Amino acid sequence: MSIQVIDRAFQLIGLIAGQREASVADLSRQAKLPISTAARIIGSLTSHGVLERTPGRRYRLGGRLIILASQVEPTRNLVETARSVMLELSRETGEDVGFAILQDR
Repeated sequence: MSIQVIDRAFQLIGLIAGQREASVADLSRQAKLPISTAARIIGSLTSHGVLERTPGRRYRLGGRLIILASQVEPTRNLVETARSVMLELSRETGEDVGFAILQDR
């Protein structure tokens, strides 16, 4: 199931994360969204602290993400976390993927 505005919001967040900061026009072009659509989504994300506006009228990831990330369950298993990425890597490359954890040197 997909909700278009949420998909677009995460697309914009991902674009900003990949370049540290960007203008609305840059993000609109990269996401292939109308400027008005990108601006509305960016405005909402900014009002929630997910993004923040720089003095140069660009946007970067906001401090609210740190607060949200700190709430991730600390007992999450590293293997569980890496599993989906490893499966995707295997699908894309057609190769086996392994994972090892070094213990005691």
